[in-house]
Amino acid sequence: MPATRRSPARERPSPSPQRRRSGVAKSAAAAPKQAAPSKLSLVDHVLLPLLLMVTTPTFCHITAWLTAQPEPTLSTLAAAAAAGPAALAADVLASTMPDAKAAVLLTAFSGLALLIYAIPGPVKFGPISDRGARPAYADNAMWHCVLFPLVFVLGAAAGLYPLSVLYDHFGATVGLLNFGGLAFCALLYAKGLSRLGLRPSGPDAGSSGKGLLFDYYWGTELYPQLGGVDVKRFVNCRISMTYWMLAGVSFAAASHSRHGRLGASSLSEACRTLPGTFPRHGRLDPGLVLCAASQFVYLVKFFYWEIGYMRSIDIITDRAGFYETWGCLVLAPAVLTLHMRSFWGMSEDSYGIGLGALHLHAPYAEHGAAAVRPLVARRRRHRRPGSHTLARRVRALACGVALRRDLRRRAARRRIQFRGGPAAAALPRDGRRGPRVGPQADRHRGRVPRHRPEERQHARRREPAQ
Repeated sequence: MPATRRSPARERPSPSPQRRRSGVAKSAAAAPKQAAPSKLSLVDHVLLPLLLMVTTPTFCHITAWLTAQPEPTLSTLAAAAAAGPAALAADVLASTMPDAKAAVLLTAFSGLALLIYAIPGPVKFGPISDRGARPAYADNAMWHCVLFPLVFVLGAAAGLYPLSVLYDHFGATVGLLNFGGLAFCALLYAKGLSRLGLRPSGPDAGSSGKGLLFDYYWGTELYPQLGGVDVKRFVNCRISMTYWMLAGVSFAAASHSRHGRLGASSLSEACRTLPGTFPRHGRLDPGLVLCAASQFVYLVKFFYWEIGYMRSIDIITDRAGFYETWGCLVLAPAVLTLHMRSFWGMSEDSYGIGLGALHLHAPYAEHGAAAVRPLVARRRRHRRPGSHTLARRVRALACGVALRRDLRRRAARRRIQFRGGPAAAALPRDGRRGPRVGPQADRHRGRVPRHRPEERQHARRREPAQ
């Protein structure tokens, strides 16, 4: 049997120079355009970062000093500033100067966080960066959430330190975090630019091209690591959020322990010397306890969702610089605990959760109660006999649930008819041989608006042939 001969492959003619030029032009037009580097702006890249880097550390020091005063109010700050700005600055620096006890506290705090950080867990990944980096995280946040508060409370119960240790050394802790945070951001700046013998941890590093000041403010590396520890995760979650979680417990314990040591004569003397303050008489302040409990529960939820946070825009967009790292390391512990430190020095009846404190002194509270009582009595007199507000609300809620369920069923039935779903063929379409359903029945009942021509046309197409 003779072998079949294959037809020779047709050779394509080489494109002409004109076609080559047109093809190059088309490919260049189809290629994605790279974003042009933004120009240096004096306001956005110099003045605003400089303003934030000067005012925010100063604000943290002032709030730490102010909340340690007997009356932590703006009037106290205004009176101290009127007495002399130099004297105020000296008092603020003296109350927030770092000391050895604050250094030991932060060292033990960070060391325990590092030990728990090393606990193995299932590996979770973050999103891929613009330069192909994909960070990996060990999902052990709930171990940290359980073990760290447990060790903190057990250490206080064993007598190693008072439970109010975070409150006792708050000013010195803020000062040490502030100065140490500024130096740490300088180290991260040098690491992202391959200086001081340090190398970046990934490809997403380098200068932004907007000057040294903006690079220090914004950061020079997206995912920096030191000794295998992710800097963003450790600072943002294991230091900042943990301090916020335990601050409520420590501040409530400080309120109870300090004021609880006062005797009867000391209480009367304290009330005379500090008008407007009411020591706690050895019991917990409900406002502080409820605030501590609410933020503790909130931060338990945060640690449960920590991997989701590591995939958020704060992590995948913001570089590790003053804006992101210093803000979490210093600004969060100093500002997010501001309301609780203010509660400690305010009146006993200050019940504000997260929004401030409400001062209700005894005479004003009595006058307010006397004004409210007639209104409450009048409301009770005019209430209909046998009316039960709770029962009426339950009945209204049940009717609303039934109405919404009925509306959802009708909407689903209309969607089945319009879109020709799997159950459309099983429903009767002729009103004479079954119940009226579908677009014709809805139009018959006045439920399909007449101003939708596409629905009317769709309904006519689905009418059965006569």
